Amino acid sequence: MKSVAKVNYLGSNQEVIRTGESSGGFDFIYTPATSTKDPWYNIGDRVAMPDGRVFRYAKSAGACYTYQLSMFYGLIGVAYTSLLQSQAVGDRTIHLDAGAAACYTEDELRGGYVVIYGSDNSDVQQRGILGNTLADSDGHVTIYLDAPLNVAVTTSTGAEVMRNPYSSVLTVGATEYCSAAGLAAVESDASGEYLWIQTWGPCAIAPGESAVCDAAFEREVCADVTVGALHEAYDSTFGVPVSGQVVGAGLERTTSGNGAVFFSLRLDP
Repeated sequence: MKSVAKVNYLGSNQEVIRTGESSGGFDFIYTPATSTKDPWYNIGDRVAMPDGRVFRYAKSAGACYTYQLSMFYGLIGVAYTSLLQSQAVGDRTIHLDAGAAACYTEDELRGGYVVIYGSDNSDVQQRGILGNTLADSDGHVTIYLDAPLNVAVTTSTGAEVMRNPYSSVLTVGATEYCSAAGLAAVESDASGEYLWIQTWGPCAIAPGESAVCDAAFEREVCADVTVGALHEAYDSTFGVPVSGQVVGAGLERTTSGNGAVFFSLRLDP
């Protein structure tokens, strides 16, 4: 039986989740979207295929399509707030008011990020989030950091929390204020479903015009984030950049009037 190359699958904290030998190949990437989380993975976990394609485990906030890009749709998790207690250099937790009673379940913020402000820009601290306690009746949570503090903090120190960006992705319903997350490996037709999305490497994506990358030197593409389709990032006709997020480049050689079908997606390697 033919088989894929052996690789290690790394989680969001770079721990080896399972190996290519024990995984049964890459079929799990294309498991139909479901409201039941795969016990092997956490949101944001990364799988790199031997051919260079990269996928992230995600949760839908609406319908996600396999020929149109999905967008990050989540808002900031905890707006600017002062810490609830002082922490010393070397501590790996912070405590803050998340804003509402029981607003976060245990470890719901895992894979997110926190910025801890300082007295000036020289001592701002940024950390990944390993997990969190269940928010209590006052909305207070303890956040576990992926590295210790190297500057002490007090109750005058402010912080903001971003939820794991892959905890809220969608194709349908995205706005001009969204950024591209990746291409769904399988369709999700509802909010709250778990699926894998491709963030790097070769894939086919819907063109947003009759032909994309069909003129000389027009290779980079940007996303129309409202529909997940692609446009050329630079229009040689007008000699100006096209507005939008650059997400990759045409992959195959094209000719005038015959645009690219496959693209090199370049979002999150």
